[in-house]
Amino acid sequence: MCGRFGLKTSFSTLARLLRAEPVDEHEWGPDFNIAPTDPAPVLLRDDTGAPRLDLFRWGLVPFWAADPRIGARMINARADTVATKPAFKESFAARRLLVPASGWYEWRHAPALATGDDKKPQPYWFFASDDTPLLMAGIWSRWKDRQTGETRKTFAILTTDASPATAFVHDRMPVILPAAAQDLWLTPTTPEATLLELCQPYRGPLASHPVSKAVNSVRSDGPELIDPLPATPEQGPLL
Repeated sequence: MCGRFGLKTSFSTLARLLRAEPVDEHEWGPDFNIAPTDPAPVLLRDDTGAPRLDLFRWGLVPFWAADPRIGARMINARADTVATKPAFKESFAARRLLVPASGWYEWRHAPALATGDDKKPQPYWFFASDDTPLLMAGIWSRWKDRQTGETRKTFAILTTDASPATAFVHDRMPVILPAAAQDLWLTPTTPEATLLELCQPYRGPLASHPVSKAVNSVRSDGPELIDPLPATPEQGPLL
């Protein structure tokens, strides 16, 4: 799954890197601890087909939802059911985007013999070996409050089976699209079968290391959150 991720780049810098037109000059980022319901940059296409960068909230709220708080539970969509699940199928068919990330966090549960604080799951930071931004496959929805007229744009990240580089921590991982697949994902007319074929475990080079448990708090932020956690002589490596 993907329950937390980070982006080391500001909104305006990211727009330049992705050669995308920013919808507005948003004052955002960097953010090293993006949590469900937080705003995050997303890459999609406008009506002319040009790439644009916007800020949506993480946690998809279907257009038919009575309460937007449902989004806190809709942060991920499984690739094997996204085309048929009522909450996701319309967005998968017509509203797809990419979610830029410097990496994501996953928590490894402690071994059976762990004691004290060691019983708490150990967070790991997963990122591209060359430290380039990753683009995760996502879907989005527009929700309108019938009473106030407020409109929210929200998204979910697709997940698939873990790759060999990530399976030691969790059996799921975000769908990360290589450069050759990104245009297909954003093209409205791409057939469903092709889209589903893209949702494979990532085969690109990934690296990981354990990080401080400070990331457990959604209030924590800063570059120190992704620093490697050194192993003590008594503890040995945490891999």
